Amino acid sequence: MSPRLGRPQIDVMLDPRRLLRWIYIGRLSIAAAIFLAAVRVWMREDMDSDAIVIASLIFAATTAVTVGSLAYSEIYRRALRPNFLYLQSVFDLLLVTAVVHVTGAANSQFAALYILVIAASTLLLPLGGGLLIAALGNVLYVADVLWSVDTQIDAAVWLQLGVFAVVALGLAYLAVQLRREGEGKHQLVAELGQLRLQADDILRNIRSGVLTVDSEGRLLFANPMAEQLLGLPLEDRFGHTVVDDIAIVAPDLAEALHRSIRDRERTTRAEGTVRLANREFAIGVTTTYTEGDGLRTNHTTTAIFSDISDQKRLEALRLRAERLEGVAELSAALAHEIKNPLASIRSAIEQLAQVP
Repeated sequence: MSPRLGRPQIDVMLDPRRLLRWIYIGRLSIAAAIFLAAVRVWMREDMDSDAIVIASLIFAATTAVTVGSLAYSEIYRRALRPNFLYLQSVFDLLLVTAVVHVTGAANSQFAALYILVIAASTLLLPLGGGLLIAALGNVLYVADVLWSVDTQIDAAVWLQLGVFAVVALGLAYLAVQLRREGEGKHQLVAELGQLRLQADDILRNIRSGVLTVDSEGRLLFANPMAEQLLGLPLEDRFGHTVVDDIAIVAPDLAEALHRSIRDRERTTRAEGTVRLANREFAIGVTTTYTEGDGLRTNHTTTAIFSDISDQKRLEALRLRAERLEGVAELSAALAHEIKNPLASIRSAIEQLAQVP
């Protein structure tokens, strides 16, 4: 299976509101875990009271900020402006710094949480904003280490700072690529939506009936002209088998659909008849089919048919005109053939009349 991200995952990563929901959950989970751990250690009376106060403040501040942010973004559905997103990232940096300080800055395993904050920031903020949050995270971490141990920064801390910088740059690049792909997808969706509207408008206004059925003969699509030509309420039959109903009024059309469904046979410019209660007229029929993948889509058949009774009448009139033209030519030839002998007879009669 391809390791590339699918569309749903990309949508989640690029949607600020969805990402903020996960940030809220993670933020409260970390604060609650630190507070419960502090209470548990305090009950054993081997923890500094200052650490307990800090853990309590962390939990209270996190709860207040998260509830306020949740109300802003989810309840009141305010616009997620850059200032709001920057405040979220900065608060998360302060929260992680406090957690790292409580658990021992120099050797805290929670320093990796900076990476998560930087990752979320690169997705929420512009490219420069993500790098700014990464730089601020490095400053806070170094300051906390110096404050906690009062010694020079060792190689492990420098290594962690380097990891933060590399992660920030890598995630910033990834965020840019995801945004580009997301913008391309949104543009494609808009274009497809426009094309769909145009196609729907064309299908609703053309003078031909169009209907599509699946491999079981269930109706998938029918335009208004198909209902009008067949005299059937097709709009109410979507998802139901309709070929047998069509066979009652248009047996030739139903047979063409059956051939396409059963034998994968296309019909091109065939003729048939529609017999309704008040009239009977000829139709021209063309069918085509598309193969499905057998999993998500099935074999479908589309029929395009139109009333050709006017065309048939014009054809009959043309044939009649051709026949009349032939009769006229024959009459002219006969008149010519008759005229010559009559002229000779007339001349002979005139000569006989002059004889004394």
